[in-house]
Amino acid sequence: MINKEYYFGYDLDNVQAVESYVKANYKEDTDFQVFVGYGDDVMNALEIYNDEINKDKKFLELVSNCVGEGDYEEDEDEDCDEGDYEEEEVVHEEAMYEEEEEDERESDWMAGRLGY
Repeated sequence: MINKEYYFGYDLDNVQAVESYVKANYKEDTDFQVFVGYGDDVMNALEIYNDEINKDKKFLELVSNCVGEGDYEEDEDEDCDEGDYEEEEVVHEEAMYEEEEEDERESDWMAGRLGY
């Protein structure tokens, strides 16, 4: 049997539901192991030793409700493609130029008021 690992992101409520479910229905360290990062309130990863958990429909449903569906590292950018990032960068650059132009106008106005 190969152990299965699930990785979770910041969907705290749903991750907590998965953690509570496995702790209530299975034996920790025998059937599964929870990994919690230093300073975190909920698990970051879950390793399954008992293959029956991977067949548990309620468990699979809870995992699928989590952002990243329990495999956060692979699905992190699933909903975005490179075009989305490029568009965001262009919008950000345009906003920066607009701010710079506004700052220059304000500086020119202030210099005129001060007699420079």
